[in-house]
Amino acid sequence: MISMNVTPKFSTKKININFGFYWFEIQNKCMDAADIVSQSMIKHINKNVNRTDSGGGIVKYLVPEKIGVAGKGEVHWAIGCIMTLNATVPYWYVLNSGKKVSGERFSPGGGKYRPYMFTDGKADSNKSGTGVGRGKAIGFRPSTNKTSYYNPINYIEHGRFVAGRELSKIMALAKARGVL
Repeated sequence: MISMNVTPKFSTKKININFGFYWFEIQNKCMDAADIVSQSMIKHINKNVNRTDSGGGIVKYLVPEKIGVAGKGEVHWAIGCIMTLNATVPYWYVLNSGKKVSGERFSPGGGKYRPYMFTDGKADSNKSGTGVGRGKAIGFRPSTNKTSYYNPINYIEHGRFVAGRELSKIMALAKARGVL
C-alpha cells in the first residue's frame, strides 16, 4: 500500500567518516518514519470509524514491515501488504475508498436493507433515521428510499500525505548535514 525506498546514489564503500555518520542518521530517520506513518494511519482510522464497538481489525495489519536495514546502504519499508489484507481483512479497500474493487460504490446490505436498531438503541430519528447508531447493527428493515453509500475514510491517502511530510523533513535534514 505505502512504501518508502531510499537508496544512495554513491558507493557506500567510499563514504568518509563524517558523511557516513550523517548517512546513518538519515537512514534511521527514514526507518522511524515508518512508525510515524503507521501510527498516523491507525489514529486516522480510529478517529473516523463509524461504530464505537468496531473491532478495529484492520489496524492490526497496518504495521510497518522493515525490508531494508539501516546501515546497509538502503532503507526500505512498507505498510499494509495487499495479499495479507485481502486474506485477513477483505474490506480494507471499501474502508479506504468507499467502493468495491470493481469500482462501484459500496452500499451495506447491497442497498436492500438498512440498519435501524443498534446495540446502543434505535437510530436517531432526528437525523436520517437509518445508519446513524454508534453501536453494532442488530436490526435491519427493507430500504424505503435512496440507497445510502459508505463514506470512505481515505486512510491510505492520509498515510501518503504523512509519508511525504516525513520525507520532506528528512530531505531538509540531509541537506542541512551536507548529505545531499
